[in-house]
Amino acid sequence: MGDALACVDYLPDILDSLFESERRTRPCAAYVESTQTEVNATMRGILVDWLVEVASEFRLVSDTLHAAVACVDRVLSVRPVPRLHLQLVGVACTLIAAKYEEIYAPSVDEFVFITDNTYTRAAVLAAETDALDALAFDLSAPTAKTFLRRFVKAGAADGGGGERLAPLAAYVCELGLLEYASLHFLPSQLAAGAVLVARVALGASPWPPALARAARCAARDVAAAAALLHGALARAPTSTLPAVRDKYAVPAYHCVAALPAPAPLPDLGRL
Repeated sequence: MGDALACVDYLPDILDSLFESERRTRPCAAYVESTQTEVNATMRGILVDWLVEVASEFRLVSDTLHAAVACVDRVLSVRPVPRLHLQLVGVACTLIAAKYEEIYAPSVDEFVFITDNTYTRAAVLAAETDALDALAFDLSAPTAKTFLRRFVKAGAADGGGGERLAPLAAYVCELGLLEYASLHFLPSQLAAGAVLVARVALGASPWPPALARAARCAARDVAAAAALLHGALARAPTSTLPAVRDKYAVPAYHCVAALPAPAPLPDLGRL
């Protein structure tokens, strides 16, 4: 309160727009089966794991990482991509996301270098053009990170989870990026599910009233998304895709990657 930059007066309208936009811009939840002939869910996971490393190397904000993965999924929903060009699509989408989200985006040449010069500058620029065409130049799609910032604030209103709630929810949400099955859920559902899982992991009640109001739904409406994220959190310590785990294992994030997953989640059907 009192922060003019918070745009409190406009918050309901902003959220209305975000909830509408997430449905309009969501990718196909089954593009591996319907559109791709050489790319599978495992390859997608390996690509996303690498993009997490790229984002860390370039010190990109989390919004950029989420936007890059969302762009990849939207492009793969409408463009069949040869296996050898999947990394190129990831690079192009990260370049686009960085231009949209960052104050100072890495240069094209830096993206070429990060691929060990696997692709030329011309190839990256051509892939960027093709990706923008596939996206119909619509780069305003909200991601789970867009909603997470708001939901964490609501989820922390009762003090549940303390200072570790925000980094743990962010960790759970980024683990969700690795999951192809997460495409079955809206970004707002994944964000709410991440906060729910984080609160339970930290010993707080799963679904406080402020979170319910912010998410505009009941806990049962995000139960499936929360179950997916809970599974990802439980598998993270032994996952062969370690980038997210390693990122959140440092003191800057309160070492939340070392926290155990709650087992099991409470019954959310009546919340």
